[in-house]
Order: sequence, then structure tokens, then C-alpha cells
Amino acid sequence: MSRFILAVLVLCALTAPLAAQSSTRSADASASVIITPTLTLTKVQDLNFGSHFATEGVVQSSSTVFAQWNGTTDSQNSLSLTFTLPTFLQRVGNSQQVAIAYGTNSALYDNAGGGISIAFDPHTGLPTTGSVVGGAYSVRLGTNFGQTGQAVSIDLSGHGPGTYQGVITLTVTVL
Repeated sequence: MSRFILAVLVLCALTAPLAAQSSTRSADASASVIITPTLTLTKVQDLNFGSHFATEGVVQSSSTVFAQWNGTTDSQNSLSLTFTLPTFLQRVGNSQQVAIAYGTNSALYDNAGGGISIAFDPHTGLPTTGSVVGGAYSVRLGTNFGQTGQAVSIDLSGHGPGTYQGVITLTVTVL
């Protein structure tokens, strides 16, 4: 009899509809975005000393003779400023050179929106501007702020007539 019961149970198990079997799987996918900082930089004015006689000797930048760059970035970004500075201006079509020297505070960072102006040495740059308020900034080189040593100067003594040129590069990096 026990074999009969066992046979009935096995038969019922085999003929009974199989219970619905369910299987669930899940996997995560990440969502991401990289928001790149906005950064513009435009040269507004060259450092043009104008026309001079060699007998004038040392000529300095002034409140009207300076280089200027303007730019924008996202408000609250902090910037780093570095210059690549020529040590001389090369005469076009000739090997003569006029030395150019930069005062230790002859560069100026200005963030009018934040009321911030920082004079700095263009040789070492400005490692951080702090937060740029309002997004707009300007950098000047050679603006004579009325203090000794804050100008850019050239010495024309003993040099022949001609056009002398060099390239000043300002590099701005968002930190």
C-alpha cells in the first residue's frame, strides 16, 4: 500500500501543472555629465611704446601704454594666470635687440564684479585669483599704477632705427 501511495504522489506531481517560476534580475547604469568651465580670453590692447628716438634712453609703459586682456568665466571660478615674457624685442629684418624689463608688480588682475584688483609679478604669475565674482575679469601688463617699479621698460640707448617686436603670452587656467 505504501508503494501505491508513493506511486499516486509521484503521478500527481508529474501531472500537476508546474507552478509559475519567476526570475528577476537588475543591473545599475550610471548617469553622468561633465560640465566644462566657461573661459574666454581676448587681447584688447598691445603693449605699444610708440615712436621714440634712441637718445630718449629708457622708455616706460604708462597709464595709456600697456597690454590688456579681457575674459569671462563662470562666476565663482578661481583662475591661475601665467605669462610667457620676451626678454628682448627683436628688430624686424635685423639681429639687433632692445631689452625689455618688467617691474615686480607690473601686472594687474582686476575683477570689477568682486571689487578685487591684485598687482603681481608677471615673472611668477598669479597662482590663484580667488573667486571671480560676476564672471568678467581683465589682466593688464605695464599699467603704471603710480608707483616705482610697476612699469614695463625698454632701453633704446645706442640702438638703430627700425621696428622692434616681441610676443607676450598670457595663459589663464580655471582651477
